[in-house]
Amino acid sequence: MPGDAMARKRSGCLWAVALLLLAAAAAALLWSRSALDEPFPIAGGERIFAIEKGMGAGAICQKAQQEGLVRHAGLLKFAIAEEGDPRAIQAGEYLISGSPSAREVAQILLSGKVLL
Repeated sequence: MPGDAMARKRSGCLWAVALLLLAAAAAALLWSRSALDEPFPIAGGERIFAIEKGMGAGAICQKAQQEGLVRHAGLLKFAIAEEGDPRAIQAGEYLISGSPSAREVAQILLSGKVLL
């Protein structure tokens, strides 16, 4: 019987850890969803953002962060995946202005409306 008590205790600990992990995942998801719509001011008010042919979503998001268009590259990547197909982003120059959220930057890039 002592083995049964030990097994029950271990099982209870595993459930507690699983619940903590689930709670942490839910909190992270809620944070990322609210952060998607948080405005991020662009220095100078507007920026032309160039996407080179063959750039993948990860490289685009890293470049957007480096150029000060978004706070976190990972957040933009999440927004792009949530808003549409990352493969739909076309090479070209995009005008990003104001204080767009990561979701708004994703929508601009997914729109395919490049400057001529």
